[in-house]
Amino acid sequence: MKKLLSIAALLLLVLSFSACKDDPENLDQNLTFKFSPKMGSQPFALEQIYTNSFGQRYRVDKIAFYVDNIKLVNANGTEETIKNIDFIDFANLKETKLKLPAGNYTAIKFGLGLDVANNNIDPTIGTGVLGFEYDEYWWSWASKHIFTKIEGDVETVPNSNNFNEGFVYHLGLDELYQTVTIERNIALTDTELSTVEVAINVQKLFDGNTNQLNLLTENNTQTFDNMPLALKVRDNLAACLE
Repeated sequence: MKKLLSIAALLLLVLSFSACKDDPENLDQNLTFKFSPKMGSQPFALEQIYTNSFGQRYRVDKIAFYVDNIKLVNANGTEETIKNIDFIDFANLKETKLKLPAGNYTAIKFGLGLDVANNNIDPTIGTGVLGFEYDEYWWSWASKHIFTKIEGDVETVPNSNNFNEGFVYHLGLDELYQTVTIERNIALTDTELSTVEVAINVQKLFDGNTNQLNLLTENNTQTFDNMPLALKVRDNLAACLE
């Protein structure tokens, strides 16, 4: 009798474990979201030498920018927030894991830069990526936060290996904020962890379809001193996201 009771208890335990394992509510996270850099179809690396459409060899030391209001757009038109604000730094890329409602999504939507409300958050009272640790991205005297920093060097004499001319693009101003929507079919379930990746194609930053950057003549903007170039870089960065 005791033996039968022990077998019954064991079966009950196995069935209970199986039920828990199959229970979709036990999956705490069903989405991994990340930004990944590339150069054309190849991986991208900081400080590696590349050549643009002008035949200029260059190295990128820094690419960093804010995005906010990151959402997945459901096929029924509703939007689910992935993250309110994120800071994309090529030197320290991170991913976000969370749980969103299961369903069929058709697009990723986010702001490139910071909207007016986020842009007005002073680092002395802000937290996370808008806090004091990121105060080098704060232009209190001008446009609040710096949305984007892109920096590097370019050869002045072809194939000389003398990268002695710098390029610096620092963008920030409410008017430069832009909403980006990337169409993407994404099926989320409660039982599987799905990965959603936004590629950042750096080739399009320097060699946009109509906005190629000549790194020897278009190599510096602090937004206010060269607004046309700031807009050009902003538009190229938006085109990078795919």
